[in-house]
Amino acid sequence: MRSTVRWLALAMIGAGLAGCSFELVRNPTLDHGWMVMSGDATTLQGTCGALPILLTGSHTDTRLAGPCRQVTVTGDHNDVTLGLEPGAKVEVTGDHNDIWWHQRRPGLRPDLVNRGAANAFHAAPWPFGTSGVALRR
Repeated sequence: MRSTVRWLALAMIGAGLAGCSFELVRNPTLDHGWMVMSGDATTLQGTCGALPILLTGSHTDTRLAGPCRQVTVTGDHNDVTLGLEPGAKVEVTGDHNDIWWHQRRPGLRPDLVNRGAANAFHAAPWPFGTSGVALRR
């Protein structure tokens, strides 16, 4: 038991020294008319509104409740879940990102733009109530 506790303590110290973040929520900032959410090796959560969203950082797990109308994802190795409005635009400029999306109501299909390498868009199911964020399996 003592060795397990010691190992866990060393692992947490090592993760802190390596720059890992275990923060669950980041507050967005405003920059030139964009709502910016950023982080590295963290989980980001939020909602979309009237402003376009810019997601920056790498190795994030991001979940945005709708109604998302315009989202740009930069950085690498991000997992993003979005609740989109009809006709929304999602642009990915980084590499190795996975975007799970669900259109919140009937209408125009979203414009999904891949300007990076090894990115993937996945249509996600809508198995829950009104939260606006599709669950991944």
